[in-house]
Amino acid sequence: MRKSGFTLLEVIIAMTIFAMIALITTATLHHAIIAEKRQETDNQRLIQLQKTIFIINRDIEELADRSTLKISDTSNNCFNLVTLGKTQPNTIKYCFTKNQLIRNKTILLNNIKSFSFNILKIKNNPSALQLTIKLKDLGVITRTFYVPQNDQQ
Repeated sequence: MRKSGFTLLEVIIAMTIFAMIALITTATLHHAIIAEKRQETDNQRLIQLQKTIFIINRDIEELADRSTLKISDTSNNCFNLVTLGKTQPNTIKYCFTKNQLIRNKTILLNNIKSFSFNILKIKNNPSALQLTIKLKDLGVITRTFYVPQNDQQ
């Protein structure tokens, strides 16, 4: 006479299979969460980089629209965007210091390995500003910002 139910061996085998499936599922979920956090960090970094490029481009375009724009380099890895308009000059200073790109005392970008800029000129007037930024996590970024020429001169 056999009673219905599971033997101890069947229960142990079923629990072992369940434990293995749970272990695999937990490990997969753990790796997915880590990958999501890494992706979020990378996205925030790219947003910071895009914002920095947007601000520099906007500064060049807005200042060039108002009056004569001068780009001057200074010592210590800095450059100035200076407008020479009808009113007092407006200066925006960008500096690379302590692995950060700073705009008028506001940190735009951090974790920078190196920073360089080159003022490209045509007939002694700045026609473009080329920035090269080497980031610790994203590599080398080179961007050329064209300076709109004021037609009123």
